[in-house]
Amino acid sequence: TAFFHAFRNDDDATLVIKAVHHCISSFIGTLNYLMQSIGPARCRLVLLHGYLDDADYRQLIDASTWYVNASLCEGGCLPLVEFMSTCTPAIAPDHTAMRDYVSAQSTLIVKSAPVATNWPHDPRFVLRTSYYRIDWESLSAQMCAAYELAKTDVTAYHAMGVNACDGVRRFYGGDIVEASLRNFMQTALAQHAGDKNIKMGDA
Repeated sequence: TAFFHAFRNDDDATLVIKAVHHCISSFIGTLNYLMQSIGPARCRLVLLHGYLDDADYRQLIDASTWYVNASLCEGGCLPLVEFMSTCTPAIAPDHTAMRDYVSAQSTLIVKSAPVATNWPHDPRFVLRTSYYRIDWESLSAQMCAAYELAKTDVTAYHAMGVNACDGVRRFYGGDIVEASLRNFMQTALAQHAGDKNIKMGDA
């Protein structure tokens, strides 16, 4: 809805939704109902359902100008990482796990606010965590800003793409992950050896 609000009259704006749903007919029915409520628009919507092989997925990345994330929370968001690592800037909030690599230099930040909720599968439904409600107006406004930036300031757009790749690399780069894992293993092994020595001494 934020996309169609922003680009109802723009025939060169396309939203690509890649969906994996357990019942495609149910998903399409819900989407069709939503489209009827939105009404006529010149912008386009493309729906891809199911998993793509590596070559097709790479084509999708290459054809995309921005990656949009409007989720309530994330444990990492691998697709966002994959797109940003290929110099595709993002439109996204900076909450939960995305806060590790999303910044104003690589992303048009969407406003969000915490809402109390329970942990998934907690049968007590105790409010001990939170998700983040997306500010719909901010999402739509950042989509408009992204459109203008890509069309009118290519240099700034490409700079954001480079920053996106650098930001992901600083957190998820192979050398960074390897060094972190090595440090963890060395600490764990040293701790284990120390515990073993203590137990042997006590015996």
